[in-house]
Amino acid sequence: MGSLANLTEVDPKAPVLVGAGQTTDRDSAISPLELMVSAARRSGETPATQKLLAHTQSVAIVDCLFWPVPDPGSLVAEALGLRPAETVRSGRGEPPGWPEQPPASAPTRLLGTDRAASHEVELEAGLLAPVHYYPWFENAVQAASGRGVEEHRRHLAELWHGLARVAESNPHAWTVRTPTALQILDPGPGNRMVAFPYTKLMTANIQVNQGAALLLCSARAAANDHWFAASRDALHRSPAIAACGRAALNHAGVEIDDIAHLDLYSCFPSAVQIAAAELGVDLADASRPPTVTGGLSFAGGPGSNYVTHAMATTSERLREDPGARGLVTGVGWYMTKHANALLSTSPPLHSYAHLNPQAEVDALPRREIATDAPAEAPIESHTVLYDRDGTPSRSIVSHLLADGRRGLAGGEDEETMHRLISIAGRT
Repeated sequence: MGSLANLTEVDPKAPVLVGAGQTTDRDSAISPLELMVSAARRSGETPATQKLLAHTQSVAIVDCLFWPVPDPGSLVAEALGLRPAETVRSGRGEPPGWPEQPPASAPTRLLGTDRAASHEVELEAGLLAPVHYYPWFENAVQAASGRGVEEHRRHLAELWHGLARVAESNPHAWTVRTPTALQILDPGPGNRMVAFPYTKLMTANIQVNQGAALLLCSARAAANDHWFAASRDALHRSPAIAACGRAALNHAGVEIDDIAHLDLYSCFPSAVQIAAAELGVDLADASRPPTVTGGLSFAGGPGSNYVTHAMATTSERLREDPGARGLVTGVGWYMTKHANALLSTSPPLHSYAHLNPQAEVDALPRREIATDAPAEAPIESHTVLYDRDGTPSRSIVSHLLADGRRGLAGGEDEETMHRLISIAGRT
């Protein structure tokens, strides 16, 4: 851990993750409000963090699809006896009978905007949800890897088995038994085919009753509350060892090999493989798994809130491994929105920064989506969707046209679907 002398050199306004709490409820089906409150209380369960929690100025909530109240932060604050200066909610479902609010209720701030996630051509082809997009990406990953269809599926099963083994040691994970790679690979009762090449055990599990909370403050507040080691309730829960810098690796002056603990967003195997390739992570390195939780398939992740669990678990890992660094990545929609957070128990070399490379991304080449793509164009990638009984129900195919445009097509021809399942992708 960084010395107290060094901590005084940290930008006083830098965010510090001083507490984290998680709750997993398998039996009573308590409400999202109760899960949030329970997790928040666990984030401030030492005397030092209790003081910080009691002086909370902002209560920010990741939007809960199953509990669409307009200002959940105010309900959480009320339950905790807090009087925050603001409540915040991220960008929204059908009332299930849990605590509601008057129609005029609103948070102080709303993060993000509601925007259609799919192009009309994608929708027409059948790309309607993440479970359709990510296997489409997966077959492009398979093509680029040079592996054959079945070889690649075995590769995915081994990759996901590695995540399941991590979940087995995570006390907050939803899945308590580790399936073998063969059980992940082979379709059968409880593991139906969802969208080629994915079985159910290769997909995100969001139907869970879990909550997580992060307690953050400025470095000024953290240093003051935890100035002397002798004043801490427990060394492993000291606020001073959780200095957090949400910045890119180059801003922090570190390489990916300097990161001891990783959590690459793991809704589907393609997301992990793409992130690993972009970041230079060796997925074959068993000494550094790409997850600290066990991933969305096995640890679970409630709706959009998985990253909060990943951040909470990473902070626990770092408290047990002083001096190490952790990197957590987040993905929104269909590999559309991206974020990462770099955490360390040591003060950063540079002041905290929130970087936004959007202009650089916007300048990258982009393809026009063809509305008149010929049906006989060469296949770029594809997937096949399945009904719940395991019957192939729809094919989705993308084409790269000679003029550089991308075309999409979908259909329900049985012969085509079976042929697509057996062929390798194209690049």
